[in-house]
Amino acid sequence: MESWVNLRAKCSPYEVFVQLRSEVEKDVEYRKALLKPGEADFTVKRSHNSFAVIRQRHHICASVVFEWSVEFGWNEHGILVRDELGKTIADGTVALNDGAECVLRVDDQEFQFWEFRKKVLQDLFFKF
Repeated sequence: MESWVNLRAKCSPYEVFVQLRSEVEKDVEYRKALLKPGEADFTVKRSHNSFAVIRQRHHICASVVFEWSVEFGWNEHGILVRDELGKTIADGTVALNDGAECVLRVDDQEFQFWEFRKKVLQDLFFKF
């Protein structure tokens, strides 16, 4: 088994951020494949220290675009996710658990990356 020191070094906020961004981009593609025509559109917008998942719906009658988003960012402790109003959805601290897995801890609860993504993207993806 690899040294816990090496595993923890690989479990840094930036490395987790990069991995989450890649996995979220795949989640967006999976969700887009399930959309009905005209239902909505999802995009990922990257910037230097963050990325956002954006859902757009077009109101046909008034040609207005309604936009909701979730933005992921990182700091020295972990991953911070906010909605389009800046409200914190999740603040995950990067940690190596006793099973030698890199995880995110939110409010004393441990999340694997897929669980964290589900927690922060589920409403954006499925509540219209």
